[in-house]
Amino acid sequence: MKTLLYLFQRTRKKIVYLSLMSFFFQIGFVNLMQSQNVIPKFGKDYRSLKINGGIRLMNDFYAYSGIDPRRDGYQFRAQAKLNLNLFGINAPFTFNFSDGNKNFRLPSYTFAGISPKYKIATLHLGDRSLFFSRYTLGNITFRGAGLELRPGKFYIGGMYGRLRRAVAEDLDGRQDLDPSYKRMGYGIKTGYQGQNTKMTLILFGANDDEGSIENPISRPISPNSNVVASIQAYQKITNSINVNVEWAHSLFNKDTRALGLAGSQNFSNTYGGIFEPNASFQAGDAFNSKLNYAGNGFGLNFGYERITRGFRTLGAIFFNNDLENITAGFNKVMMKGKLNLSLNGGIERTNLDEFVAEKTTRIIASTNLNYKPSNNWNYSAQYSNFQNSTKLRAVNTQELFVDSIFLAQVTQNASFTVTHLMGANADKGSLTGLLSFQNANSIIEDEISEDQRSDFWYGSLIYRAPRTGDFGWGTSLSVNRSSFSDIVSTYITPSFLADRTFLDEKLSTDARVSLNYITQLENKTVLFNLGLGARYKINKDNDLGFSANIIQQFGSGDAIKQFFESYFNVTYGYRFKR
Repeated sequence: MKTLLYLFQRTRKKIVYLSLMSFFFQIGFVNLMQSQNVIPKFGKDYRSLKINGGIRLMNDFYAYSGIDPRRDGYQFRAQAKLNLNLFGINAPFTFNFSDGNKNFRLPSYTFAGISPKYKIATLHLGDRSLFFSRYTLGNITFRGAGLELRPGKFYIGGMYGRLRRAVAEDLDGRQDLDPSYKRMGYGIKTGYQGQNTKMTLILFGANDDEGSIENPISRPISPNSNVVASIQAYQKITNSINVNVEWAHSLFNKDTRALGLAGSQNFSNTYGGIFEPNASFQAGDAFNSKLNYAGNGFGLNFGYERITRGFRTLGAIFFNNDLENITAGFNKVMMKGKLNLSLNGGIERTNLDEFVAEKTTRIIASTNLNYKPSNNWNYSAQYSNFQNSTKLRAVNTQELFVDSIFLAQVTQNASFTVTHLMGANADKGSLTGLLSFQNANSIIEDEISEDQRSDFWYGSLIYRAPRTGDFGWGTSLSVNRSSFSDIVSTYITPSFLADRTFLDEKLSTDARVSLNYITQLENKTVLFNLGLGARYKINKDNDLGFSANIIQQFGSGDAIKQFFESYFNVTYGYRFKR
């Protein structure tokens, strides 16, 4: 009762009024859409218009005590996924919206995009992504326009838009976001795509707008410009052998404000005038080839990749350079399909041009093993020390408050999983064990930070009891040990969950409770977490959801360790097909 009274006192009237008005407006608006015939009629053939999809409106509430707020007291979000089909034009549409965040000085966001498709043509408008190649435009999101044409065996594609928004440095912000210039990009891809032969040409370019933000104070950055040209080829030699090859050449200015490069300008460093090199100019090449052989129940592959130090592309989140990989791979299905084995390994060399004193040569390897002796048992193991970039979530603690996801280069990762089904299907219950390890280095301003190393160990044992009618429950125990910079944290978490349905499965409910025993630096804390959820199907098209998450942390004699938080969410969903 005291907790509820405290929550009521902490919730301001302004937030309550705004929340109620927003929520009832949302329901009223969607009901109005349902009650009115909002689909226009195109003469007698109005049925040529087909619409299906869904809209989800989310209201988030937050209350706290003992710490600074981690988010606003009220936040509204909306998501929509629609698919429009009119006279053969198929147009998937997505929309995401969130209002502003005052506590963290984060702006509101709106992501919306549509990709209408008619016969050989696909048009992309809004927030979209395209994949040209790994060395040019690598599926990065842009805000702009794109077009793809597929006449027969030929392909023509292009895009233009904003790759990165301008972010000014905010010394009062709590998220410590990296400043960045506004970045615009363009790309063209064309080629022939036959069954046995494929040939593709790609041109990609990007430029930072140095006037989009003021020069940062504590974290200096420079505006970049970049153009990359690439050629791809695929040839099927026999039914069992094929080869893939890609070569890319990049031109890159590290600082567009640098003085112009006097003399020695030619096609190789200007691409016929579309790029203007300056004193910060660098050029580089990337080459990748792979020979594949598919035998009877097994496969072989041989690969060679070389990326010089000067190669850069602004069309990917992060890209390694100055390396050479020589690899070979093997995969085979054995024991009548029960055992699947995949091996890949080779040699990696760095400092190819002897530019720096340090040079490394190491053995790289990856393996995937999956063994399923019966329908009730499954074992899988994985290991890799191939370098790859990924997004990791930093440890969120009072000493190190990082609530965002950061980019990291993973150098090693391994995992082992065993699953036992206690019957013919999942409803009979299951027991799962997992152990994993990951080592990574942070990537700051497109450079690997060796002193920002992080190691993650995670182990868990999960038991899901056999379901009895409309009731199910499960329990788990997990151990997580992570080190980020000089901070080592250990989490031991026992948890329990249960779910039950009511009213002929129209109402589904769930409850989760867990205790986190946390050891960090010299402090030991206990974090109590209670979660409740419910979802009610009003009818086949409408549903109403509610969730609550209550957190209470107890410290070991440190006042800052004592805090209370509560998160509430009310969601309305509407699905339709007209």
